[in-house]
Amino acid sequence: MSFANNLKMECFYRGIFLKDLAEKIGVNYSTIMSYSNKNVIPRADIAVKIAKVLDVSVEYLVTGDISDISGIDRSLYPFMNDLKNVDPVFMDLLIRLIHELAKKKEL
Repeated sequence: MSFANNLKMECFYRGIFLKDLAEKIGVNYSTIMSYSNKNVIPRADIAVKIAKVLDVSVEYLVTGDISDISGIDRSLYPFMNDLKNVDPVFMDLLIRLIHELAKKKEL
């Protein structure tokens, strides 16, 4: 997945609005929107700030490698690495479904 998709999915999962993320890292909302919609890659220092707020690695945001995402119970996602083979068109939907199922399992 792309940086834009990883950013949107992680914000969705963590319940962080892009407007709030922009405020937390000290950039304009339009800048965050360019990262999430136009697939503009941020400078390294901004990517590090985004990663810290989202509690993920910069590598995850850039590559989608989930091996070092913090705050996720890996037992809920035993097959996540297999998702790398899924057509990107369906990836967003699958990740949303997985997150929703995990939430229901926690209830």
